[in-house]
Amino acid sequence: MVVAISNEQPEEIRAFVKEHPFPFPVLHDEGGMVGKTYGVGGIPVTCVVDRDSKLINQLEGFAEPEFNKVIVKSVEPLLKPS
Repeated sequence: MVVAISNEQPEEIRAFVKEHPFPFPVLHDEGGMVGKTYGVGGIPVTCVVDRDSKLINQLEGFAEPEFNKVIVKSVEPLLKPS
């Protein structure tokens, strides 16, 4: 499952999503607990989390070649049936 998580104010999130629709849910991290749990220091950051909530990989920023090398390769094994 893919979700976006933001600690911005809900009205800011709604306005951003209206302008930039995503094909996945955008959730509000009130109090920043998700960010603290996974050690998010900057944004954007992509976290790959397994079914047990264990952080598998993390990438700050978004550079497509790096994203494909790091994140896609981290996700592929998680998609195999358990």
